[in-house]
Amino acid sequence: MSCKIGLAAILMVASVSQANSTEEPPLTAVSQRDGIDWVECLAIDPQNPEVVYAGTFGGGVFKTTNGGSTWKAINSGITDNSVEVIAVDPKNVNVVYLGTAAAGIFKTTNAGARWKAANNGDPHIELHGISAMAIDPVTTSNIYAGWEGGGLYKSTNAGARWESVGDIILQPGTIAVDPKRPNTVYVGHFGVHKSTNGGRNWKPTSLSDEALVTQLVVDPKAPNNIYAVTMTTGLYRTRNGGKTWQKTGFPDNYVSALAISASNPNVLVGAGIDGIFRSADRGATWERVCQFLLANAMAIDPRDPGIVYAGSDCVGKTTDRGVSWVSVGQGMSDGCSYWEYCNGTR
Repeated sequence: MSCKIGLAAILMVASVSQANSTEEPPLTAVSQRDGIDWVECLAIDPQNPEVVYAGTFGGGVFKTTNGGSTWKAINSGITDNSVEVIAVDPKNVNVVYLGTAAAGIFKTTNAGARWKAANNGDPHIELHGISAMAIDPVTTSNIYAGWEGGGLYKSTNAGARWESVGDIILQPGTIAVDPKRPNTVYVGHFGVHKSTNGGRNWKPTSLSDEALVTQLVVDPKAPNNIYAVTMTTGLYRTRNGGKTWQKTGFPDNYVSALAISASNPNVLVGAGIDGIFRSADRGATWERVCQFLLANAMAIDPRDPGIVYAGSDCVGKTTDRGVSWVSVGQGMSDGCSYWEYCNGTR
């Protein structure tokens, strides 16, 4: 999954929001504890949702095997502790890939016990931060990776070797693969581009290149439905594979993260300046389920849409569709209790 906004942007927008807010939030947007500045991304094991991976800025990768009750750092073999994106192989969940800010791609074949660099092929991979990654869900040896400076790479052998692909220069901030037609791939950054031949050729969709797209989320059951998260102009949706786009009813123009339920794609959870919001009608209407906190990563339990994880300076969790939240960062950072403020009861 990809959840890219970036720490600097989060801090900048959070400070502006707090300055303009009439309510005084009970915490700052980011606090540093034990070398962890921010949770950059979350990925849930699709076969065992008790297993969740959290990529952090400065602390590497953490893993829970008990639904967030405890977390353990799993950084053996990783040479860069700033993790931008994590992708779990849906067919072999022991295989996990991660992209780092300055050391390229790493891969584990034993669920994080040990990582190895996977940067063979194009020499630019290891030199740049990997901002986006997506696995072909049908042929999982096909993987796409990109960096915002201008490069899209593809591996057809499970990360053993990478090659630059595409007939135009793309700047991928996010990548998504159609789960039913995996040769159809989308890349977002300045607008959204689409390929129907596995990345060889690309055409722009109708979404304006003025929209700074940081995340693309594909409906797993109706993949022509795609959501485009932007930092400046809100949340967009297409119902026809990118031919036309419309803004959803998401209440913020700045959207920091979005997740869709695999078991019930009507359910979306998104984060913005004014908190975390939930939709039960594919984004037409939204209800705020958490105030004050600015999350940079969201993930929904693939079996239960009422269970949601969100990342800020640690991880928060709800099991009741957002009615209440708890901090589940034990082992990740000390004193992480801010999530109890979500419902205003603390």
